[in-house]
Amino acid sequence: MIERRVTDAQILSVLKSHSSVITESTSQTPAGDWKLNMKGVAAGDVIEVVICIKSCDYDPSLRLITVMIK
Repeated sequence: MIERRVTDAQILSVLKSHSSVITESTSQTPAGDWKLNMKGVAAGDVIEVVICIKSCDYDPSLRLITVMIK
């Protein structure tokens, strides 16, 4: 994020926006987590984020893997 000058607010905007789309379908990692790519617009930039959703029944969490400006 620092290298590409993308802020936390931009990432959250992409994740919360109804107009963001999943560009690469979900796939399960060997650890049982789910990985997907999501693309949206934030602060005038088209941003794609790769996220991992932890597979946990009681306390699910999300981990940002990388971010790309398209």
